[in-house]
Amino acid sequence: MLRGSFPLLGLSLLAAYAALGFDGLGHYAVAPIELHSFGANATIIFEVVVAALLLSATLYVMGTRFRRRPLVEHGRRRRACGFERLIINSDPD
Repeated sequence: MLRGSFPLLGLSLLAAYAALGFDGLGHYAVAPIELHSFGANATIIFEVVVAALLLSATLYVMGTRFRRRPLVEHGRRRRACGFERLIINSDPD
């Protein structure tokens, strides 16, 4: 989806998947941290850290890839795409 024609959908699904990684903290709602073994705590913490890194990287890519840019950059005309093309080609006749 990222390389195809639906990159925003692909990045959104990846961000949702990363957000699900925070569900590992739900283990501590059932039993406090002291009642988990060292291995269980390490696994839960690692899962949450990786989810945070994946979510922040995904949001960064979404922000840099889909930010609004002007149609003219440094004297060169950039090709309009998507919604910009609809705005440019629509005449209020």
